[in-house]
Amino acid sequence: MNSPTPLGASRAVIETLAETVASTLTLRPGACLAPIVTRLGGRIIHATAAPVSQSPRLLARRRDDFDIFVPSLTTEAFNRIAIATALGFLFLHHPAHARRAPNRPMSAPRWPGDDREAATTDIEATQFAYAFLMPARAFRDIWDAGHPDLARHFGVSTRAAALRARSLGLVDLTPIAA
Repeated sequence: MNSPTPLGASRAVIETLAETVASTLTLRPGACLAPIVTRLGGRIIHATAAPVSQSPRLLARRRDDFDIFVPSLTTEAFNRIAIATALGFLFLHHPAHARRAPNRPMSAPRWPGDDREAATTDIEATQFAYAFLMPARAFRDIWDAGHPDLARHFGVSTRAAALRARSLGLVDLTPIAA
């Protein structure tokens, strides 16, 4: 099996790991992720729409030899989440995969579909991505200071910033019944 398997950790554990990794890598809010990926031994591959839909999000041969596939016709904010999600697969799921199948690359699927295990790994990697790009304390501090554009500050979409605010309990985004 080349697909990642769920870590099974709580969101709090995943977010703590993500924030620790971001701090260790000295990631600054909104900073370009390409130098970090390169420093880790990876490559970002910008693919056209047709091939990217068939490519994995991440192909990790080793922890320090991996490719992240992102669409070429998307926004920088979208690609930041995509890259951080791929890093989530790398940091959360690759260690167990490397122990289980040391000579086989791990391939994180782009779309989990109906596969429950793939959907769980996708959720875990996405939780990692949000905490990696928008650490809780920094996000709350900027929220409390009334920063006019959280999304721009962190280099993510407005939707991503709103979802992070919701996950941190700063806002209730539940639709209001008419």
